[in-house]
Amino acid sequence: MHYNKVQNNFWRDYPRKGWDNNTKLIAIYLLTNHHRNTEGLFVLAKGYIMADLGLSKEEIDKALKVLIKDDFICYDSNYSVFMITNALKYNTLKNPNHQKSALNKLENLPPTHLFFDFLEKTKEYCPSFTEMLLECLNNKYLEQIIAAKIKEEGCHSDVIIDRFNDTIGDPQALSLTLTQTQSLTQKKNNRSHAKNQNEIITKEVDDKLKLDKSTELVKTKQTSKRNNKTKAYELTNYLIAKIKQNNKRASVPDINYKSSLFKSWVKEIDRLHRLGPVGSKKLEKNGYSWNEIRQLIDFSQHDQFWRTNILSAKKLRKQVIKLENQMKSSSLSDSQKKMDMLQEIYIEASEEDNIDEQKRDCSTSKLHEL
Repeated sequence: MHYNKVQNNFWRDYPRKGWDNNTKLIAIYLLTNHHRNTEGLFVLAKGYIMADLGLSKEEIDKALKVLIKDDFICYDSNYSVFMITNALKYNTLKNPNHQKSALNKLENLPPTHLFFDFLEKTKEYCPSFTEMLLECLNNKYLEQIIAAKIKEEGCHSDVIIDRFNDTIGDPQALSLTLTQTQSLTQKKNNRSHAKNQNEIITKEVDDKLKLDKSTELVKTKQTSKRNNKTKAYELTNYLIAKIKQNNKRASVPDINYKSSLFKSWVKEIDRLHRLGPVGSKKLEKNGYSWNEIRQLIDFSQHDQFWRTNILSAKKLRKQVIKLENQMKSSSLSDSQKKMDMLQEIYIEASEEDNIDEQKRDCSTSKLHEL
């Protein structure tokens, strides 16, 4: 068990913003839940909020929208990451031991664009911790959070990189776009002595087009792979939340992106999408769409029988054929069910009429004999 500070002026300041009871409740939950860390940057699936507070998804989304608007939190829906905006203001990491502990926790975070904003907060409230972070983070992770921030804000890469420079000084890693630009500029300077400038420009344009095409292909593959990974994380979180909603004592992994158990669940969901049931091969194309997997999860956790049997991602994939067949059979429309029932009644009535007719014929024949 760990402890987090909650300022007692919470009940004086934030209610003045006109928050309703659900908004206040979720705000306190975000400050005190067991997923939260001292630094205020943590992974928390909405399913946990639903299960712990007994609120609907619509009620939670409405409250979170208010909290984001009032700058109480920031939220990254891609990785289910929350950032409490002023956490470091009230929990400054001045002690080196506290900083090392915080670093260990932050190393488990996915490459969320909120880490970019978190760096700006550390520069404002704890500059020494900013230096420690940058010494330990690898260049690839920095590139990922810069790219995520550019995508989130939809602005030019130069703007984000300038902000990054202002926060940490000389950047430790350049984006792919800048690397390409520098490479092309260097080639142009090296060839400036050539007699035919038009040929040089043409050559550079061709090189750039080839490079852009190659880069775009790589980016497309990387984006597709990253999107699949994100979807697998999202549906794993969804399955865990559904299982916990049925039974809070169910044995499920914590949402920790470096946990081997959690990774094994994500891998099974990813295989269900790419390959399909256990034993399927990629060439057979038996995989399920993300929407189909979500429907299977819903059915398995709503059905009285399956909710007690599907308690892991591995079991979901193993039983997916039986689940799918039962889900299809249970999806008969009410009108079809009524027609089937009427048909059964009609057959039973016809059989009774035939029996009565046979009895009458038998009685008539006996009278004739008499």
